[in-house]
Amino acid sequence: MNKVLGIRWICVCLLVPVPWSLRSWALPFMSVPALSKTTSTQLNKRQRTIVEWAALLMGKVRRWQPDREMILVGDGTYAALSLIRCCQALTRR
Repeated sequence: MNKVLGIRWICVCLLVPVPWSLRSWALPFMSVPALSKTTSTQLNKRQRTIVEWAALLMGKVRRWQPDREMILVGDGTYAALSLIRCCQALTRR
């Protein structure tokens, strides 16, 4: 049995300029825990992959802000054709 010591969180952030910095800061406004398959089974929850969660969150943000430019930034975990197709579909609406 594998043990995981931490929880993987997916955070959606808004880039905001702050007067005391030359760079914008990422202000998180929505986050969800991405549970492992084992934990999801133990809690009787539907298991979603990181990519599925990212697509779901991008869809929610697009519904809330249909005209705002959105930029998805992530590491190699998010490199999936399904996420690209989801983001392309969201920009066509």
